[in-house]
Amino acid sequence: MNKKINIKSENGFTMQDLVIALLLITMFVALLTSIMYSVYYSNIRINLTSQAVVYAVQILEDIDK
Repeated sequence: MNKKINIKSENGFTMQDLVIALLLITMFVALLTSIMYSVYYSNIRINLTSQAVVYAVQILEDIDK
């Protein structure tokens, strides 16, 4: 006798599959959001620093005159 046992149904996604997929997508989106925020914040800091350097150079040039 050859009995075939159906361990898992192949009729689509299970709830466990969907929960794991949503968890992974959420983690990926959170990681991307964190990286984008860090890049944006660094860009703002670099722009402020460069503007401060421009002002400092202008002040020193005016003092030198």
